[in-house]
Amino acid sequence: MRSLRLHKLINIAALARSQSGSGGGRYPQREQQQRFGGPRDGRPSRDRPPQNFSQGGYRNSLNEPQLVAKLLELFPSEKPWTPINKWASSIPEDIQEALVPFGGLAQFAASQSNFFIVRKENGTVVVSLSTMASTLCAKRDKNIKKREEKAASFSARRHEDPRRQR
Repeated sequence: MRSLRLHKLINIAALARSQSGSGGGRYPQREQQQRFGGPRDGRPSRDRPPQNFSQGGYRNSLNEPQLVAKLLELFPSEKPWTPINKWASSIPEDIQEALVPFGGLAQFAASQSNFFIVRKENGTVVVSLSTMASTLCAKRDKNIKKREEKAASFSARRHEDPRRQR
């Protein structure tokens, strides 16, 4: 008798679960998303800038790590703190265009807090390199100097090589 009651209880629970929704009642229903795209309402995804291929597109555009690398190369190293408008005027136009989807130089630098320190001094936005970024720049400069020295010594050896005929 008890087994019959328990069996009826299990069947009733299973019936209630199957009628609760299409997910079987175990897992909450998730939003339907396109297979290879973002949200269906047309919003761009948060992790990358919107792509607009109809206007020439961003196919040749730089992504975030490439932009950071270019900006580190172009950062003026004369002063520790540089006004962002002076720095922006020295950046080539193609990089400025690549910064537009990210909200411009100031917003991009502020979002890259591992590399740039942005603050306001007397109403002017100034930017500096973080410790990690300055270390990366120092290593890069050191590697460039090494390559130049190697190229110079190789060039000197080529000019002094008596086996080389002209």
